[in-house]
Amino acid sequence: MTRHWVPYFLRRRVKKLDVRRLKFEETGGPFKLRPSNFLLLLMLAAVPAMGQPQISVRVAVEKREVVVGEPFRFQIQIEGTNDVQAPDLAARTDDFDVEFLSGKQSNSRSIQIVNGRTTELVERAYYLDYRMQARHVGTATIPSAELIAGGKAFTTQPVSITVTEPKPNKDFFLTSELSKDSCYVGECIYLTTTLFFGRSIEAPISFHVPLLALDAITSYPLPMKSKIGALSINGEDVDIQQTKTTRNGRSFDSLIVRHALIPQHAGTLTLPKSTVSAQAATGRRVRTRSFFGGSREEFAPVVVTAESVTLTVKPLPDEGKPADFSGLVGDFTVSASASPTTVNVGDPITLKVSLGGSAYMKHIHLPPLQQQTALMAGFRMPDEMASSVLEGTTKHYTQTIRAQSADITEVPPITLSYFDSESGTYKVAASKPIPLTVRETKMVTADDAEGYRPGTNTVEHIVVNEGIAHNYTDASALKPQRFGPNEWLQTTGSWLFLLVPPFLYFAVAAGCFVRRRGGLFVVDHRQRQALPAFEAALGSLDSAGDVHGPALDALRTFLGTRLERQASALTYGDIKEPLRTRGIGDGVLDDLKALFDECEAHRYAGGTGVATENAEFVARVLECVRALDKEVGR
Repeated sequence: MTRHWVPYFLRRRVKKLDVRRLKFEETGGPFKLRPSNFLLLLMLAAVPAMGQPQISVRVAVEKREVVVGEPFRFQIQIEGTNDVQAPDLAARTDDFDVEFLSGKQSNSRSIQIVNGRTTELVERAYYLDYRMQARHVGTATIPSAELIAGGKAFTTQPVSITVTEPKPNKDFFLTSELSKDSCYVGECIYLTTTLFFGRSIEAPISFHVPLLALDAITSYPLPMKSKIGALSINGEDVDIQQTKTTRNGRSFDSLIVRHALIPQHAGTLTLPKSTVSAQAATGRRVRTRSFFGGSREEFAPVVVTAESVTLTVKPLPDEGKPADFSGLVGDFTVSASASPTTVNVGDPITLKVSLGGSAYMKHIHLPPLQQQTALMAGFRMPDEMASSVLEGTTKHYTQTIRAQSADITEVPPITLSYFDSESGTYKVAASKPIPLTVRETKMVTADDAEGYRPGTNTVEHIVVNEGIAHNYTDASALKPQRFGPNEWLQTTGSWLFLLVPPFLYFAVAAGCFVRRRGGLFVVDHRQRQALPAFEAALGSLDSAGDVHGPALDALRTFLGTRLERQASALTYGDIKEPLRTRGIGDGVLDDLKALFDECEAHRYAGGTGVATENAEFVARVLECVRALDKEVGR
């Protein structure tokens, strides 16, 4: 039997299978099902399964036994995909405070070479990290969570945690103190949480204040002037202050955080214990693993718990409650100012209202001014008011109001009804009235704006300092205003607008034409005067003297004018071709060449070989030039 090729790793896995003893029926088609083909089919069937990674989900905890308030990590590990939707564990448990830290990928790649065949393996994983703190002593369960990974739904396994009380530690203790043990619903009280430590501590420092998460209480972190930093408590950044104090005759450092608490329901509330965890010095030193050796101070986790506190919340009494009660509880003052105080009817007035009195004002809001009956009776104002500005323990509000008549003499007091928790009675805070001078103004209608008054044909002029129209006229002053080609072309300005641009265009074009033509006329006139000027130059020659030099200059001037060339250095070679292109015959050119030769011989060679009489020479030059001018002018 022929030995078929089987990969090495597959031969190892099926080495106990004797393929020679397997019997298959041949199908008779182009493909015969033989033992080797069967193994090949097994390999092909395994390829899709190998290409689709299996997704697994499991959980892990840092500790199975923790102290109340001690933070520990809880992790959900997903292998096989990076497509994960993190579940909300905080909404599924009342036993733990849960904070989601991060979700991160953890992927790896590897290369496998078997029998010369390279295979790349990719392993994908995704980890969800949470920080958890137990709220109660006993056995607490981290519930199962449903999550989506790789498009599929998975459910994690629940995890049981043993929660114990912290061990007493004389070097550390924690206190939680309320500013009042008894208060009214809506009254602001203060919680101060202080960690006292007699040994060094270092980060991470975690304050766990469960009462801040209670639905029955609304809490706000209080800012501190001498803060050293901020800590995250229940998802909020809280200022932290460090001081030194003495307790039981021993000096301690302390870390302080403060919160404002507003109870929402009446009843007796037993507030859960607060805890703080940190890394504290143990008093021992451990060796370092550095090259130079040495040691460092050892730190170990420590958890401190405060005693629970009880708060009695009383309901607000119904007796004496005013109809416009604002719902505010505490002690408040109201003041107001306005600018300007001398206005016309309808002019804007900026009204500033300041609300103060309570130590903490972030949660305090001034009721809408539209609820001020006296104010709304004489003034108009927009529905919305500008955002408040908090300065210390005072909130400032700004609103625009407008007087509706000249009978108004003041901005009435702004009132605020509230419950005074100290006296246990309802009170009203009010600002002082603001004197106001309001001048009468004419109510301008649409007819006034157009200048129309029915039943009169007179023109009345009214001078006013302000307003929409300075002069009022009747309908007789109005003229129909139409716009169209017929009306437009009847005005002089319209015709000027149409005719001036083309006139200017043609004027400029004519100027350019005249300028160009004027230059041609000058050239043509100069060329026509060239022959008379030449004749005059020859006629002025002295027959007894040298006539060849002046004749040469006059000849060059004539030819320069007719050919529009520089005349001072013309030679026969310079003018031969230009004259030939203008149709000058060979006879005239030969005579002209003879004249140039004779004149140049007299000027540059002293007249060597030339014995022509002056009169004869002048007549010959004049005859040649006249013939030349005649042929050039044709």
